[in-house]
Amino acid sequence: MNVPVQLTMSDNAYTPDWVSIIDTFEEYEFKNLTQKYKSRIGQITTPLVSDTPSEDSSEESPEVVKKAVDGIYQCIESVGMLERLLPLMKDGFAIDLETTGKNAVGAQIVGIAISMSAGKGYYIPLNKHVHETSEMTQTIPLFDTPKPIVKLPYDKSPILTLLQPILEDSSIPKYTHHGKYEMGVLLNYGIQLRGIAFDTLLAAFLLYPQEPVGLKALVGTHLGIEMQTFESVMKESGGTTFNDVDINLATQYGAADADFTYRLRDLFFPLIEDQYKTIFYDIELPTQDVLAQMEWDGVAIDLPYLGTLHSEFSDRVTTLEKEIHDLAGEPFNLASPKQLSEILFGKLGLPVIKKTKTGISTDSSVLEKLSAHHPIAQKMVAYRTLTKLLSTYVDALPKMVLAETGMVHTHFNQTVTATGRLSSTNPNLQNIPIRTEEGGRLRHAFISSFDNGSILSVDYSQIELRVLAHLSKDPNMTAAFQADRDIHRATAALVYNVDYEMVSKEQRGHAKAINFGITYGQGAFALADQLGILRKEAQAIIDAYYDQFSTIKDFIEDTKTYARDNGMVATDFGRQRPLPEILSTNKQRIAFSERIAVNTRVQGTAADIMKMAMIKVATAMDKHNFESKLIIQVHDELVFDVKKEEVESLTTVVKQEMESVVDWPIPLKVDVACGTSWAE
Repeated sequence: MNVPVQLTMSDNAYTPDWVSIIDTFEEYEFKNLTQKYKSRIGQITTPLVSDTPSEDSSEESPEVVKKAVDGIYQCIESVGMLERLLPLMKDGFAIDLETTGKNAVGAQIVGIAISMSAGKGYYIPLNKHVHETSEMTQTIPLFDTPKPIVKLPYDKSPILTLLQPILEDSSIPKYTHHGKYEMGVLLNYGIQLRGIAFDTLLAAFLLYPQEPVGLKALVGTHLGIEMQTFESVMKESGGTTFNDVDINLATQYGAADADFTYRLRDLFFPLIEDQYKTIFYDIELPTQDVLAQMEWDGVAIDLPYLGTLHSEFSDRVTTLEKEIHDLAGEPFNLASPKQLSEILFGKLGLPVIKKTKTGISTDSSVLEKLSAHHPIAQKMVAYRTLTKLLSTYVDALPKMVLAETGMVHTHFNQTVTATGRLSSTNPNLQNIPIRTEEGGRLRHAFISSFDNGSILSVDYSQIELRVLAHLSKDPNMTAAFQADRDIHRATAALVYNVDYEMVSKEQRGHAKAINFGITYGQGAFALADQLGILRKEAQAIIDAYYDQFSTIKDFIEDTKTYARDNGMVATDFGRQRPLPEILSTNKQRIAFSERIAVNTRVQGTAADIMKMAMIKVATAMDKHNFESKLIIQVHDELVFDVKKEEVESLTTVVKQEMESVVDWPIPLKVDVACGTSWAE
């Protein structure tokens, strides 16, 4: 009897799943079997996620499994393969994006790397969906609004459309390294990355604040593995962008990033749970969410106004240069400290204020003091101020406007300052010299993106002194804040033993200087220099201050003792700062560490409060469905881009949220200002 059997012998061939087999051997510590058969991994032909014909897999399939370092990485080359991968992602995964640029806003996704367990990873290429966009830098004409070539959000590919529900599902945990970047890039496609349950960059910064926290550095230090660098991948591929990289090489490189992120998460998780649970989950992770949205929203810039400033400042610089040359009696390079030094101290014979290892100093503090001796120093201060404003802001800001959005998108950094304060780059919004007239005018360039909109600034009032009063529990400072008095006038009244209403402007100025200097360990010499008084007078003011605020003196000494005993200090919310040099034999290093200890406790606690305020404000704005946006954070200040109709209601909400961050005997207070620009 003939049975119509369609099977062949090859159809029934058995191919062992060596990945699972080796995993089992390693789990039960079958060392000999592991060693004997591990070499088979490099010969795997059975993919971790099998492929079937689909509308997206007509091209010839590349090798789908690649061994890199000690991980097994697979290229997900079709929609069909991705559909079979998606259910495996429901329990959580590490994610890393390969993109067209380092700046999240405007970058396109070249590939997506996923890892659901240590040692395994998947790479999903999107090369064919990457299209040409405009350059970020718009230079011709410099002060005109650039015309977008491609508007955000970008169109989503079928791959991103499939992934979007999982990426936006907050119940599915995601693990990232610098998740703020991933969030920003996905926003370019209209996708909200939700559910980041762990970020290894933020965790590493809390756990090891004195170590480099880049992924490659962490993997080398904590996993003992040398990762492949982006530069080496590009050199091996011979391409100019990651979009050109061979798919096997891209798979190996991209999937490794997700794999190692997963491994570091496993390593750091118990340490964070043990030491930093509150500050990590309640402050740092949600702050990352807020910053990602702030960066993506960006800041509107008045480019024609900057053009006016450019012309005015440039003319003034030319005039100053001529005047300085006339005063010097000869032309010289104003940008050369050596040539300036020869003019000031050699030719003009001005007094030497400070020396450095390289010679006589001509820094800004020196020029300020020399201004009393010769007008050339005063003009040099003005010249440096204007040239710095021109190069750093007036001429640089237009080049930072992203053509796709017409906005400037600054980067807010969470892992830079040891106190936990945020910093910003490209542009650095914290270094605008607002105390000068020219610096203040620069803030006029920051405007609302809404028609007839406003810029709202909400600034914590004396937050570091309020923190100091809370930490020290000083009765006099606490009473002044509870009575809502001008803290500097109240301080002066006690220090000089005069009635509050009788405090002079000079006395208040002295009290203000010592109030702000106290947390930086300012001594009599520095105070005398700042106030232009004798050192003996400065010491008398300090002594009188500590007589009236003795609890603050006790707090400072107790903090120093704690730092010496523990080699570290912590903010009120648990952020730790190691101080290894506090036990040094070098007196200068000890003194410096002691100043850092006090400053960290005060400024670091204030920084944590600001982050908590940002989280509360962002949550409340979402709840009230405001279209207005939080766009800038600088030290103790939050800046908002506000719709005309929302000014009053937003001001009320922001004030309420910022002043209720902590429940202390010393109330938090904010100052509110609103205008057509940041300057107003």
